[in-house]
Amino acid sequence: MRFYKFICVLFTGVGITSFYGQSKINCDLVEISNIAFEKNPNIIRSNYTIKDAEGDFQIQRSVFDVNLVSELAVKHNKYTLFDADPRNEYMDKFLKTNTLDFSAGLKKKLRSGQTTDISLKYGFNNNNYPYDGFDQYVGAFWGNHLSSVNFSLTQPLLKGRGREITTISERVSQLYIENTKSNNEFTNSYTILQIGQAYWSYYLAYKSLEIYKENESRVKNVLEVTKETYKSR
Repeated sequence: MRFYKFICVLFTGVGITSFYGQSKINCDLVEISNIAFEKNPNIIRSNYTIKDAEGDFQIQRSVFDVNLVSELAVKHNKYTLFDADPRNEYMDKFLKTNTLDFSAGLKKKLRSGQTTDISLKYGFNNNNYPYDGFDQYVGAFWGNHLSSVNFSLTQPLLKGRGREITTISERVSQLYIENTKSNNEFTNSYTILQIGQAYWSYYLAYKSLEIYKENESRVKNVLEVTKETYKSR
């Protein structure tokens, strides 16, 4: 079966002139459909729309991903003591302090609307003052360590306990995906309908042309026979 592809090119100038050309390709209805699905811009745009909707859905779900929070702070302070400060007896006029603070935590917002938070904190500090808070001699730069572990679970108390608000964007994205897929099915169906109509219209014209040619040939034969019969008389 042969399929004719018509191309129209317009040139503008003093007037408008139309040029028409055609080319032949050997293919059937299935091959024509495959070419249309690969080249049709409406189908390509529809597929991109579905991918965009699925990407937006993934973005909405990323709200519930685990978030890592960490912090590290190191400080070195040097404080000049006043002349009347009694600590000058044990130090060389300077109070030197070292501080280290470290914290790390995980946060996650659940689809039920709850928010969880677990964290670890560690702190260390020392100075060159040789006595502790109880006036006991411990030596210079005797460090103090402080650590804590915290776990919290926050539950909204409003209507729906936060779930409706938390998942509304996700549900909207799912509906948008369904909508784009339905539009894609409609576009594909409409394209198949147009391909089928164009194919069978061409097929009908092609067969009609063959019939007309055969009929013309028969009429010519009848005409020749008639002429020969007339001459024989």
